[in-house]
Amino acid sequence: MLYQERSAGRTKETIVLWKSATETAAWKTLTAISCRLCFASARIRFGGPHGNALGSTFSPVLFYVGMRTERFEEAFAGIGEVWEVPG
Repeated sequence: MLYQERSAGRTKETIVLWKSATETAAWKTLTAISCRLCFASARIRFGGPHGNALGSTFSPVLFYVGMRTERFEEAFAGIGEVWEVPG
């Protein structure tokens, strides 16, 4: 759905948190429409409903779709390595 929204011009910018499963169709689609990736150096922890932190069960990657690549790099450089997606 994100691919169609981006192609139609309705999505200008987004960040997608996804698991590092490079063999999947979703990975291939996300890399096709993204311009930057951030490979998190650790599993991301989320705040739970009672203040307890919940960790992800997978190694995450953040995909950036948009035009503000420098801002993405600045914001996520502390989380992990940011790569430019060749396109």
